Amino acid sequence: MLPLPQTDISPDFGRMDSESREEKQRAFEEYEARQKSRYETGKRLVYLTAGIYTVYGLLDLILNFSFGGIISFCVEIGLSIALCCGVRWVRWWLAIGNLLSSFLLLLLAFEAAPEGLPGWFWAFWAVSIAASIITAVLLIWNKSVREFLYQQAN
Repeated sequence: MLPLPQTDISPDFGRMDSESREEKQRAFEEYEARQKSRYETGKRLVYLTAGIYTVYGLLDLILNFSFGGIISFCVEIGLSIALCCGVRWVRWWLAIGNLLSSFLLLLLAFEAAPEGLPGWFWAFWAVSIAASIITAVLLIWNKSVREFLYQQAN
């Protein structure tokens, strides 16, 4: 048998690079700092989203106390916990649910327009639609949220 050449035993992958070892180390540390910042931002956004779902579920339970309300509240708590743990399908479930919710709220707004409802009602409706769309967009396209959920799942 022939012995392996020295370049195969301990290859020097960086010999063709123009960067020094210190520059590579600095670039790696900058990358790690960016990833940590992205992770922390994603964590805050996901926890805020889960908190909003929990508060909404609690308000719904208080206003419409029934057996169905208790079940709905438990499901919302479970989905919030699963989202914080990084379960990917929950992210898509909540995002699609928010988009459908905003679409239905928009349809209801067109139906209720001739009724002459008070201004606070329309303001609440507009905020609800905007919040649903913003939450869906954040859950689907935000890189920080994706990074956090990826880290949580792995």
